[in-house]
Amino acid sequence: MILKKGICLMVLSSMLLVPTIASAETEGSNIEIQSEGIKPAQEKLDSFISKARNLSEEYSTSNKQQTNNLNSIPETFNYTFVEGDTGYFYEKSSVSADEYVLTYPIEYLAQNEITSNQSEVTAAASDTIPSGIGGRATVQKNGSINTFVIRTPATTTGPTARTYIYGGFSGVGKDKSGTSNRTIEADMGLVFSNAYGVNKWQPTINYYWGSEGDGHTVPGNRISPYNEIWYKNGYVPGKDVDVTIYRNLGNNTRLSTRGYALYADHEGNGTNTYLTAVTEIANTYVSSTSSWKYLATIADTVVNKVPQGDAAGQVTGILSNILIDSSAYTPVSNGTDFANVTISSNNVTIKVSK
Repeated sequence: MILKKGICLMVLSSMLLVPTIASAETEGSNIEIQSEGIKPAQEKLDSFISKARNLSEEYSTSNKQQTNNLNSIPETFNYTFVEGDTGYFYEKSSVSADEYVLTYPIEYLAQNEITSNQSEVTAAASDTIPSGIGGRATVQKNGSINTFVIRTPATTTGPTARTYIYGGFSGVGKDKSGTSNRTIEADMGLVFSNAYGVNKWQPTINYYWGSEGDGHTVPGNRISPYNEIWYKNGYVPGKDVDVTIYRNLGNNTRLSTRGYALYADHEGNGTNTYLTAVTEIANTYVSSTSSWKYLATIADTVVNKVPQGDAAGQVTGILSNILIDSSAYTPVSNGTDFANVTISSNNVTIKVSK
């Protein structure tokens, strides 16, 4: 799998703003809608807003049930959705009565189109960690839902945008046209960033569609020169982040992460907030998984499509309470490169150091 490296500056004032026609979903509501370079059909936009609002209520109720004292803590909800070449981002912040919606074009990355501003992390089932360093553990199992907790390290010397702690799966899905079965890979978890002078961990997905032609989808990044959609916000280092991976939810693949964030919105307003971030890729049609994976890695930089072998630093990833379809499974270590993998029951600790 290839995880996209680039974190670029986001300049909100340079966005292409396209007026949105009032509809049943937008009329009379406090909602800011920005379209950057692409404007979906109104019915598509309405459908996304409706789904985002429903998910916000659903996750808020679930959060309160799971966290007894959450009633006194501000909540923020983010929803990122990719359908075809269009990305959608929704935010309901604890510090504003307004909702925020952004639509933007998705950049698909072909495996043979790695450029100098991207880096590669390969998490396929092999003996080492190509194009980087790290450790991996896997569970060989067909399953539908994987839950675990990532304890982010309080400190790391891993490079920004190239240091990852994540899970994911190998399985069978459809190509982008939805017509042919393909062996697919999904990397789903957190990436470290110190952009804007603050350390944080941000949600990330890299979905490989099973062929170089279809390439990879990385929903968290917009086409250069814009920044990842989470911008300044992210999860606080040294805290637990609850992770849920759905291989197929209504024919889509979904990642949800929940934990304490630095700010109340993506622009850096407010203070610590309980952030639920849902990231979803449409029409993947994943029918089965052959294995689930758990990794901590540091990626090489890539120049002229050649990994530079410069991955270095230290990061410790703790992935605990690993459940597949609500049952505990003990992973097996099957790949290390400058890393030590320790497994205890359904818990994995991966220490990477070079």
